Amino acid sequence: MIDRKKLSQDFLSSTKWAKAKRISISGDASNRSYERLISFEHGNAIFMNSPPKAGEDVISFLKICYYLLDIGLSAPNILNTDIQNGFLILEDFGNNLFSTTISTTPDCELDLYLTAIDTLLFIHKAKPPCDLSDYTVLAMTDASLLSVDWYCKFLGEKPLSLDLKKNIKAVMSESLTNIMGSGRVLVHRDFHAENLLWLKDRAGLKKIGLLDFQDAMLGHPTYDLASLLNDIRRDVSLEVRTKCLRYYSSKVDIDYTNVIEAFTVCSAQRNLRILGVFTRLFIRDKKIAYLALLPRVWDRLLSDLQHPSLSGLANLVHRCFPEPTSSNIKRVINANAD
Repeated sequence: MIDRKKLSQDFLSSTKWAKAKRISISGDASNRSYERLISFEHGNAIFMNSPPKAGEDVISFLKICYYLLDIGLSAPNILNTDIQNGFLILEDFGNNLFSTTISTTPDCELDLYLTAIDTLLFIHKAKPPCDLSDYTVLAMTDASLLSVDWYCKFLGEKPLSLDLKKNIKAVMSESLTNIMGSGRVLVHRDFHAENLLWLKDRAGLKKIGLLDFQDAMLGHPTYDLASLLNDIRRDVSLEVRTKCLRYYSSKVDIDYTNVIEAFTVCSAQRNLRILGVFTRLFIRDKKIAYLALLPRVWDRLLSDLQHPSLSGLANLVHRCFPEPTSSNIKRVINANAD
């Protein structure tokens, strides 16, 4: 068995961070882990541990990171690499996540979100990197079916309808097809308050520090907008959300009604996928914390389903999907106790 602790020590020993203090910091839904390296001589940095044997790959991170830096945005500078073993040392952007910054200074919420939208618009106008996978209607539809394979399967008390996946696929595919135009842009796919930092000492769009972008694809321009404004981890105020959507509509010169439809369809697809992913993270990977987020994802989905263009999907979800009540979640936990 590979001793990743020794590998990481050997890697750090080959860098100027050999004597740095290592402090574990919170990670994400992946198998990656992170530490802050604190050195009196060299300052701080972030150590990313991405085990290849667990399906992690730093190459995609590096590809998007260098792209974002090349077009003039604030992705972390790459300080040291061990691509074969999945180790990176990155520039440390600090702790001023959007969520943290807004909680301490609520009056800045609109400014932060408008700057984030300007960053998206800038990315959308830039030529995307070569060889990005395309988040097509088929790919998005298949991703939404994770909600049936995991969420419905494990939270529902009744056997799954044999036609449920076929029916979800049909209505989701139709809704996505209706909003798809010819424009394909780089989509971050996790563009939200826990992956964005406010770098107040920088100028312009460089104030937005970007993280966790390794899963970027070509996709619909409103996809990241839905990630940002229908954030499952924090509630964006209604006033800010509305102003941001109208601002985006004015900047892209697309009718507000059409923007809202595309935004809502992308949000519904994303929330269906997340219901499945978060359930899978508990069932397969034993990450129990994600179950606590299911009610928030469910509420976002129900809000999406109020849009007239999603009436078919709404009918299926209301009839066939279990609600993530405390009793349903508790039953899943008990059924999967070691």
